[in-house]
Amino acid sequence: MKLFTRLSVILLFACLLSGSMFAGDEDMKVEHKVGGTVQSWVSYQAADSAFLGFGLRRVRARWYVTINSKFKTMVQAELTDPKLLDARLEYHFSKQFNVRMGRFVGAGVRGGGLTSHSQIDIVERPRVANYWAARTIGSDFRDYGVQAEAKSATGEYAGRVFFHNGSGAANVISHERTSPREAQLRGIAADVMVIAAPKSVEGLEVGGHFGVGNKDVKEWTS
Repeated sequence: MKLFTRLSVILLFACLLSGSMFAGDEDMKVEHKVGGTVQSWVSYQAADSAFLGFGLRRVRARWYVTINSKFKTMVQAELTDPKLLDARLEYHFSKQFNVRMGRFVGAGVRGGGLTSHSQIDIVERPRVANYWAARTIGSDFRDYGVQAEAKSATGEYAGRVFFHNGSGAANVISHERTSPREAQLRGIAADVMVIAAPKSVEGLEVGGHFGVGNKDVKEWTS
């Protein structure tokens, strides 16, 4: 993970240098937005009230910050079992190209985290998506890494390249000399995906995804 750490530092430094142009900009615009989602579910079996249940599947809180449309950050937390889900920093070089870093849902399969929890038909994702994620980047589809995304001028086509831990763990800095889990703390996993959503056919989206695990966790391939 040393290489990933260096890439993260370089990207952050580059963003800060680019952001220096804001220092003397009297028109600098900072926007804040707060949002959230509450999803509940009810379960029952016939008329037997003993099997009646109610619960809150998700209670999400989100905070967005945008600076002059170039810098964007997003933080998302789950409140039912308090934990930080997403924390990412984005820099948009143009409408067609951006780079992001942090912990987030990167390039992957649409049936996983790329479909927002607020857009799925029910409050649970398909079994196959959860099964896939639990054996690759973590049960919540998120990982620490750096991603570059390019889009066509019309937004109909896009490509993403995601370099990340490959385990979903917070192993940003490796400890090869002291950790008994050193095999899981080295190397970088990579994902590539392409998306095509032609506007001429409403609702159609096709694409492809390929991922390769790091040099130690060799079984991570999809």
